[in-house]
Order: sequence, then C-alpha cells, then structure tokens
Amino acid sequence: MNRQQITAQFLDLLKPFTRKLPPGFQVTDPLSLSTDLNVDSADLVDLVLQIEERFEVEVPDSAITELKTVGQVIDLLEARLVAA
Repeated sequence: MNRQQITAQFLDLLKPFTRKLPPGFQVTDPLSLSTDLNVDSADLVDLVLQIEERFEVEVPDSAITELKTVGQVIDLLEARLVAA
C-alpha cells in the first residue's frame, strides 16, 4: 500500500472526527490533530483502535502520545505497513 492509499484510508477514518469543520476544509499533513481538528485524547484512542482494525497493524501505546499531526499518523502507518 502506498502513501496515497494510506492517506485516503486514514482521511476516511478521520471523517467522523472532523464533521464540525467548515465545508471544504482541507485536511493536510501538517495539521494538528488536537488544535486544528479538535481530536481530544479520548477521540485519539478511538481513532487508533480504528486504525489498528482497518490497517491490521499494532500501534504501541508509547507511539500514541507522539501522534500530533496528520502527517505523523500517516508516517507511522507507512512504517508499520512496510515492516509487516
């Protein structure tokens, strides 16, 4: 799976968390999950569970706290999928 495919699937998982954003809002790599997308810590845990299920990867608890931006999540997924 390439980065573009990973990004598309991740953005699909993000949709329920970004419903309150203005129409046409572009979700890009540098956006902060918490500040720009309003993903709180409980949402992040839920999102990670969905990521693990969709991509069939394990995200270590220690990595969850490091996920600050959309790009960091995609980077993590890309690394995990290559290692799998």
